[in-house]
Amino acid sequence: MQERRNDLIELDYRLLPTMLEPLFPDAHVAQVQLLSGGFSNSNYHIRLAEPGTSVVLRLHAGEGMIDHTYTTAQKEWEIMHLLHQNQAVVLPKPQYADLNGTRMGRPYTIMSFVEGECLSDLLVERDRQTVGACAYTAGQTLAALHTVTFPHTGFFGSDLTIQQ
Repeated sequence: MQERRNDLIELDYRLLPTMLEPLFPDAHVAQVQLLSGGFSNSNYHIRLAEPGTSVVLRLHAGEGMIDHTYTTAQKEWEIMHLLHQNQAVVLPKPQYADLNGTRMGRPYTIMSFVEGECLSDLLVERDRQTVGACAYTAGQTLAALHTVTFPHTGFFGSDLTIQQ
């Protein structure tokens, strides 16, 4: 059983049209599926009636204030943008964020859905060749992350400025 830091956040389906409206004003939802593997946030795969339109809706857990004004949701959103712009690693494209929770009472983000298999599912098979390929890819991803640099070490403050 997957351990979670925070309880699952149930999606209020009545709010879904309001949440999707900034990106898809006339969206018709065809399917909603809870995605497994969330440790802190709750993630839902949203398929729209329009062919090929599929996104992930991430409901952020708690406020997680970093410096009284900067939330963990904001930090995650900015890191996703940075990595996506630098094309350092393959990750979902960030598409929309309500970081103040004005539409549903808590922060949420919308990003592209990426088809694929979860690493945890592949490792369960314990096929030596598959595990080796996964380890190699993980090493490539880690090396790519190291290409993103900052002027000095420290912790992220607002706008990804480095705080001492």
